[in-house]
Amino acid sequence: ERACATKFSIYYEHSSIMNIVQKTRAIFRKLEHCSEDRREDDLMSVELILATSSITLALVFYTIGVFKERKAGILRLNHVLFFWTGLVFDVTGTTIMTSIAQSSAAAAAAGDFGIHGLTGLLAIVLMLIHASWATITYLRHNKHGQEVFHKFSTFVWLVWLIPYII
Repeated sequence: ERACATKFSIYYEHSSIMNIVQKTRAIFRKLEHCSEDRREDDLMSVELILATSSITLALVFYTIGVFKERKAGILRLNHVLFFWTGLVFDVTGTTIMTSIAQSSAAAAAAGDFGIHGLTGLLAIVLMLIHASWATITYLRHNKHGQEVFHKFSTFVWLVWLIPYII
């Protein structure tokens, strides 16, 4: 009886994967017959999903790093790694978002950087300074620096939230 259940489970998992593959192929076949404009819209949707996912992952990693450091009361290697990972995801998402905005006719005509762009640039610069300073402080084993670093971390995190929210 157990062997039958295992065989059914393997068959079910295989058939589910095959079903997903077949549906994906069907979607791509439909896309082949779409107009060029429709394919560009679909591509932009994928870019938008990647950008928002990257920015959200940046929020997750950066928040974990800041609050784990704050709770620990001292800067540790894992906090530094969370800061750098958050920065990488933020730069990735921002780069994709910038590409989407530049391809938009309205944004290109306006040529306006806007408050979102300015606060976003400030946040990335601060994150780069923050992650670099965290790395240097950690590598130098500066105990006092490691103990008070969370104050700067909290400030940078709050500045970073501004473009995320607006």
